[in-house]
Amino acid sequence: MPHLLLKLLITCISFSKVYSAPTWQVHNSTTNSGNLVGASFCEASEVGEEIYTLVATGSGTIRYSIVDPVFAAYVEVDELSGKLTLKRKFDRESAEVFFGVTVSASDDVDTTTADGRVTIKDANDNDPFIESLPYKPTTYESPWNEKRLLNIVGSDADNNDAGASFWKIEDSSEFEIENSNTPNTYIYVNGALDYETSPVITFSLYLSDLGTGDGNCGPDVTRSTETTVVVTLLDGPDQQPIFSGTPYSVYLEESAMIGQSVKNVIAQDRDFGLNWKMDYSIIPDGYVEKIFEIDSSTGEITVKVDNIDRENSAQGNVIQFEVKAEEVVPLEWQSKSGYGSTFPMNNTADVTVIITDVNDNSPTFYELVDSTNTTSKVKQNNFVASIAENTAALVSVPELFIYVQDTDEGSNATFKMEISGAEANIFEVTPVDVYGEATLTLRVKDSSALDYEKVKSFTVILTATENATPEKRSATATVTINLEDINDVSPEFVESTISASVAENSETGTFVTAVTAFDQDNGTYGEVTYFIVSGGDEFKIDSNSGNVTVNGTLDREKISSYYITIQARDGGGSFATAALQVEINDVNDNSPSFQRSFYSGTLIQENEANFNAPLLIYATDDDEKNTKNSKIEFSIIGGDYMDNFTITTNNADNPTEGDITLKSPFDFESLDPKLLDCNGGFADIKLTVMAKDQGTPSLNSTVDVTITLENVNDNAPAFNQSSYTASVKEGSTPGTEVVKVFATDGDACNNDITYSISSDLPVEFLSAFSIETINSGSFGLLTVRDGSLDRETRDEYQIEVFATDQQAVHTTPVNVTVTILDVNDEFPEFDGNDFDPLNIPEDVEIDETVWNVTATDKDESPNLNYTFSVVSCFTPEGSTGSDCEDWFRMETFAQSGRLIVAKPLDREAVETFNLQILVTDENAEVREPQTASHDLSITITDVNDNPPEFDESNLLMEVNEEEIGSVIGQVTAKDSDKGSNGVVKYSVMDEYIAIGATTGQLTTEKEIDRETNGNWMNVTVIATDEGSPPLSSNVTVAIRINDVNDNSPNFTKDTYDAVVSESATNGTFVVDVEATDRDEGNNGQVRYSIIAGNELSHFTIDEITGEITVAQNAELDRERWPNYDLTIRAQDAPGQSVSNIEFATVNINITDVNDNPPEFTQQTYVVSNLREDASVGELVVTVQATDQDEEKNKEITYSIVDGNDAGYFKINPSSGEVLLESSIANKNASYSLKLMAFDGGEPPLNSTARLDIDVIDVNLNTPQFTNLPSSEEISVYENLPAGTFVFQVTADDKDRGRNGEVFYSLADQTSFFRIQAEGGNITTFAALDREQNEKFEVTVVVTDGSAAPRSNSTIVTIVVLDVDDNQPSYEKNKEQTITVVEEQKPFVIPGAIVDAASDKDAPENAVNYYFISGGTGYDSFSLNSTTRQLSTTKLLDREASPELDLVIMASNESAPNNPKVEWDPDTLSDAYMRVIIQVEDVNDSPPIFTKTLYEWDMPYDTQPSADVTLTQVQVIDKDVGDNAKASFTIVGAQFVENDVGQNKDGTFGIAPSLSDPSIGNIFLAKASGVSADSNGYYQLTIQATDGEFTETTDVIIGIVNGDETVLLYSSMTPEQFRANEDQFIADMESILDAKVYVDKVIPHTADDTSLDAAQSDIYIHAKNNETNELVPADTIIKELERQDNYPVLNEYQLVGTGNTGVVVDNTLKYFQAGLIIACAAILLVIIIFSIAILCMRRSYNRKINVSKATEQAAQDMLRMKDVEKMGEVPNTNIFGENENPLYLEDQKGNFNLDMAGWPDNQESRDDDDSLDDNAVDSHDSAIGFDANDNGFADQPLEDGQFPIDFDQDEGDHAKLSAALNAALKRRGEDNINFLFDDGNGDDQTGF
Repeated sequence: MPHLLLKLLITCISFSKVYSAPTWQVHNSTTNSGNLVGASFCEASEVGEEIYTLVATGSGTIRYSIVDPVFAAYVEVDELSGKLTLKRKFDRESAEVFFGVTVSASDDVDTTTADGRVTIKDANDNDPFIESLPYKPTTYESPWNEKRLLNIVGSDADNNDAGASFWKIEDSSEFEIENSNTPNTYIYVNGALDYETSPVITFSLYLSDLGTGDGNCGPDVTRSTETTVVVTLLDGPDQQPIFSGTPYSVYLEESAMIGQSVKNVIAQDRDFGLNWKMDYSIIPDGYVEKIFEIDSSTGEITVKVDNIDRENSAQGNVIQFEVKAEEVVPLEWQSKSGYGSTFPMNNTADVTVIITDVNDNSPTFYELVDSTNTTSKVKQNNFVASIAENTAALVSVPELFIYVQDTDEGSNATFKMEISGAEANIFEVTPVDVYGEATLTLRVKDSSALDYEKVKSFTVILTATENATPEKRSATATVTINLEDINDVSPEFVESTISASVAENSETGTFVTAVTAFDQDNGTYGEVTYFIVSGGDEFKIDSNSGNVTVNGTLDREKISSYYITIQARDGGGSFATAALQVEINDVNDNSPSFQRSFYSGTLIQENEANFNAPLLIYATDDDEKNTKNSKIEFSIIGGDYMDNFTITTNNADNPTEGDITLKSPFDFESLDPKLLDCNGGFADIKLTVMAKDQGTPSLNSTVDVTITLENVNDNAPAFNQSSYTASVKEGSTPGTEVVKVFATDGDACNNDITYSISSDLPVEFLSAFSIETINSGSFGLLTVRDGSLDRETRDEYQIEVFATDQQAVHTTPVNVTVTILDVNDEFPEFDGNDFDPLNIPEDVEIDETVWNVTATDKDESPNLNYTFSVVSCFTPEGSTGSDCEDWFRMETFAQSGRLIVAKPLDREAVETFNLQILVTDENAEVREPQTASHDLSITITDVNDNPPEFDESNLLMEVNEEEIGSVIGQVTAKDSDKGSNGVVKYSVMDEYIAIGATTGQLTTEKEIDRETNGNWMNVTVIATDEGSPPLSSNVTVAIRINDVNDNSPNFTKDTYDAVVSESATNGTFVVDVEATDRDEGNNGQVRYSIIAGNELSHFTIDEITGEITVAQNAELDRERWPNYDLTIRAQDAPGQSVSNIEFATVNINITDVNDNPPEFTQQTYVVSNLREDASVGELVVTVQATDQDEEKNKEITYSIVDGNDAGYFKINPSSGEVLLESSIANKNASYSLKLMAFDGGEPPLNSTARLDIDVIDVNLNTPQFTNLPSSEEISVYENLPAGTFVFQVTADDKDRGRNGEVFYSLADQTSFFRIQAEGGNITTFAALDREQNEKFEVTVVVTDGSAAPRSNSTIVTIVVLDVDDNQPSYEKNKEQTITVVEEQKPFVIPGAIVDAASDKDAPENAVNYYFISGGTGYDSFSLNSTTRQLSTTKLLDREASPELDLVIMASNESAPNNPKVEWDPDTLSDAYMRVIIQVEDVNDSPPIFTKTLYEWDMPYDTQPSADVTLTQVQVIDKDVGDNAKASFTIVGAQFVENDVGQNKDGTFGIAPSLSDPSIGNIFLAKASGVSADSNGYYQLTIQATDGEFTETTDVIIGIVNGDETVLLYSSMTPEQFRANEDQFIADMESILDAKVYVDKVIPHTADDTSLDAAQSDIYIHAKNNETNELVPADTIIKELERQDNYPVLNEYQLVGTGNTGVVVDNTLKYFQAGLIIACAAILLVIIIFSIAILCMRRSYNRKINVSKATEQAAQDMLRMKDVEKMGEVPNTNIFGENENPLYLEDQKGNFNLDMAGWPDNQESRDDDDSLDDNAVDSHDSAIGFDANDNGFADQPLEDGQFPIDFDQDEGDHAKLSAALNAALKRRGEDNINFLFDDGNGDDQTGF
């Protein structure tokens, strides 16, 4: 038993360990198996489809079942496998989307269930649905349509993409969907809607989904639904009315009475859906509205005034105007949008009323105020005119402007002109036959009767009589013609040539002579007036008596004879001329004149007896030669020591010569001290010389003569002590006095002393002391020079002082001993290592020492004191702090300093300090204060002691309800601590509000509903810093919740129905509509409006109550508008830009009444094309009427009720056709019929219309001419004004009306004649020019007025008569050259006849006259106006004016206006020409030397040679040719040394320069024998003569020895250097501050004595600017070898210096240069060799040219100015790195290298050593490149010239070097003349 129990226990235990209930597997979406919880099934699954597998685990067999009965109805489960099979299809739209499911899994022991829900996924199995069909909206055509046309609503039972809505319109471009992706949207109008084009628009509307079910459930298909939208358009007023029967034309007699009908116009509205009535009006123009008026309703035009006067009509006989028809807008349309801009519409039509004439006017005479303008007429019956006697026949009476006019027309305006009276046979009138109007011309018929001496005036009567009217109306005018006398005799002089004389000092008014002329004419024509025409500005003539008198200042010396042209002119303008010659008699009125304003000469040193050259005085007298008035005598009349001089006079030559000589020598020391010039060592002796003529009275003048005496220096300075001692403290300031030294000089003038310190002393001595000369050498003041004395360095100085006299001839030395005294002068010093930046925490205690420092002082007993100053302090924000001075203090203790905290530190106030620590030696003796300073930087470190502080300025905020994520506002808190102590974080505790932790920006976390949450919310914001421990603060923010409009209005109904009669009165109630809105305030208020269907404004709605009534002034008409579909809009939030709207429809039906009569389509029908020969039965017109009623009420019958009494017409009663019943040929011109149309209603209604018929006349006859001219030609003078009458032609036509009216025209396209269209008067249209056209043949055409006109033609010949109307003229730029000899008295120039001008007039009118009108010779010549003979009026001076010109004017007037002009062929007329006067030379000017004294120096060992020019003299002679050639001679030569002169005649020679004969080359003719140490000089007197005149000058030639001559070596050739010699001298003088002389330039002499012509040896010397003494060669060399002068020297390629005795050893300098050259040369060879291998095609040319090109390039490169580095190697083309001058100049921006012109693909680029070398090959050079043709300009121009690209304004010679080398290579020449374009756009300029 125990064993059994034990066994049972073991079994139970074992069982309990292995059994457990079934466990569900979690749903697996991948295998679609598990416990079904969370599973989903597609509704498209088919019945029988296995859709899921239940899976559970357990110990035994698992059986599955579905517990939920609903789910079990759709699926069944296999209890063992758990597989679920669909037994009924899911339908998500009709069943639940979610199923609650319970399934169980059971084993033999237990059951486990799983509860959850499964989802049915949607498949796209439903089509979209369009609601509220059908869509048949109605709207007005544009622009009256609503923007939104139709609200469309769709739905789809599916969801997500399968249930999405997508709208689309097809077959229409006028409409679009407002939002195509929403189910509820609108169709809006997107294009223009036009009722007339399409009153109904139909298009397809599609609604589709996006086609995909949930999770790809079901097939991927797109479902859609289609419907048709029919849009009915209502007509709008957008069409203009249209007139019928236009254009309107009617004839009306001018005698028509008031009220007479003129025309009836009819217009119809083209908007047939509206067919508004018309309002007619006449468009006013200021005239027509006064004559006519129109009935505004019927359009009938009637006469408004009695008796229209055709002749005075503002528009003539044809009155044209416009009538306007404008729609009458109904009241309901006047309130529509756009009224006044788009409607009312209107249109206009032209109406022409032709006023026919009545003979009610007689011909009338007028006088024309303006002969060219007939509107300037003034009524006149008496005319007066004048004509010259003897006027030829057929010439018109001038200035007689008679105009005759009959304002009637046609035959009523035809009249004939007649002339009558006793003298009628003397004149004739033209034209004779006149139509309408004519300008009359009275012409001479009998010329012999026009004799002023017999008859003074004539009177004739002109009569104008109508010749084609019964009345024969006429008018007369009287014309009086006065004869004018003419001038036909010219004046005649008694003598044609008159001679006279007068003294040159005659006063104004002095009588000279009298001239007399006579004229045989009487009256004013016989009165003679005298004029001076030319040549006599200094004279005047009495215009009446002919007496000639003086009228200005006479000067015989300027003009000795006057040739005056006198003119005698009568009262008629005729004249004659006479020649008057006036000789001017000489008087003694000129004083002698010296050639110079002063004279000077130089004596040899004192005790010499002769001048260094003759002192000659020259004077002239301008009075008449070879008379006493011009004979001169010289005398010395005053001056210093005048008795020691004498002067002799030589009158043999002109000018007169005076020779001043010395009687005895002068002693310099014996002269008056006032005369001494000690600055120059000279004494000036002044004399006054007088030149006096022999005239009566005698005249004289004086001149000052200065004679200079030279002093001699012979005394040396002497000190007053043999030596000097002195002491001075160390550190004494510059200028401190050390000691005075005294010396004296015994000379009288050369006694100024200069003190100096010996230059042989050490440099420290010379820099320590300086000496100053005081009071011109009274004493020398030795002073401290630079303040560098330091006793510790040196305590004593031995100084040698020199005293030098004024000319540096004598120098005396003396010794000065200076002792240095000690002072306390050392400065304390800081150790910089003590001044590292200092960090101090802001909580340090007061009085705590934070820093220590100690300074050192070299003085023995320093007393150091420490202080500090605050240089700057800054807040944490970086701004400057305030009150920073007292935060620290500095204490001194035992020669050290301590920095102590003086007050609590606050980093938030000041974070950094910059202190200056200062130590001062209080015991300093000099240079006080003795201080040292050092900057100390202090930073205050932060402690967290400040909580965040909020900015409370913006704690009131607002936000709209219903928004998530909206920014409400921002709070800001600041923490003044630093680092993490100052970092602020924000937080808030609120479910609706979030805050940015770092930004403080408040946003909405979830939607806030104002209605739920209220209007306000309070939120607490906390700010916390990140310090340790952290500090925080908080603030409350009040937020206002704003309401938003989120509810739309809601109508109580979608559609309202109503009925109203078409006879309903205004205000009749129709229906009420109502909508409500859940919003509050303004958002909840609703406003109603009608937005569609009320385009006619027949209804109105109360916007607040929604009541719809019949509108004011509405006229309901069922026939036009049987029903209305109104769209009502309810809109909330009135006045706001955003609101919600809802729509409802109101259907209104109109009940009918009968009310429409028939209406004609036109109120008046007009027929204007019915010919008078039309056939019987011909259709005239078809009329039509319409009736808007129905059935019998609209049946119409037609009849003629008035105007057809004669029975010419009939009408078809049913069709409305009007036919011709009988012939109307030769009957009335027009007919007016009244028509009637009546309908079949009960009672019948009718309307009438008018039919106006105009009968067209038929043209049968051709016009015929009635007065063709005879065989004689018609003549007319040229130049008569436009409008001058020529001839009248007339013609007649037997037709009537317009067909019988004739009109004239010219067949030719002539610009000279016009013919009066209705009168036939031929007149000129422009002034005629006989010289262009002598005869015209004009074809006259006459045409009748028919629409198919008949015409005839004839030819009229018109001859043009000549008048004098052409000025003489010259060809353009006409010039003539005449030669005349200078210095001749006024005379007639033989053969000087000015060329005649041409004249286009006939010979009898081509008489011309000639005058001088300007030019440089205007006052020097006279011209005979008829013979054209040219004469001079004064002496000519070629030197003043070698060439003169005259402007000659030709005129056909004998006394024209002749203003003075300048020659300008572009502005002067062709009446002018230019005469060039070339003045021939006579020898009347002396040769004048360019200098009064020439100075030069020559080396002492100069060898004689006529080929070597020492110096040059030059003269200027104003004459030309042989008269200007001068010959030179040396008339005196002496060598002056030690004030003693020796005669040296023959030592020098002078020869004229071969290139310039005005230059004399002076050369050494024989050896001078002067020694090297000689201090003498040569003085030469040079004489120049041109054969007539002689001048002299002096030449001083100094002697230069070897110690004074410097030899310069240049790599330029001598020719190259000579070309730059002037600039070289200027540069050397600037460097040396002395006058520089180039003695000679020769080819370089090499070491082997051979000559190198490629280089130069240049010899120069210099003289002191002040003393004129020679500068020693060593001084010159020393100055030139200063480094800062190298750039200038390199411009002239100077490579070495020396003197004539010893060459300076530059071996060391040039060894270095040579080494560089060698290295560079080796490198160059390697590069060239490598490139040669790569570029064989170029090597041959480079071998030939590289040597020459590199040498030339190096020379040009050395000319570059301002080169900062001297890296070039002389005589090579190689430069150091970055040292090429062109490269350096380009880098400095001084000029631009055109690298674009150097092709990158040239192989030679790699072998170029410099930019100059690039120029060797033109393919590498940017210069020589022509930018215009983009190629290289290698083609030569003229004479070997080449164009180069060079800017002369910016470039210099160095920049041309590359171009020069390139040209040399191309041409193989050494001398090329290059051209450059100066940029001015003119011709190229030679360079």
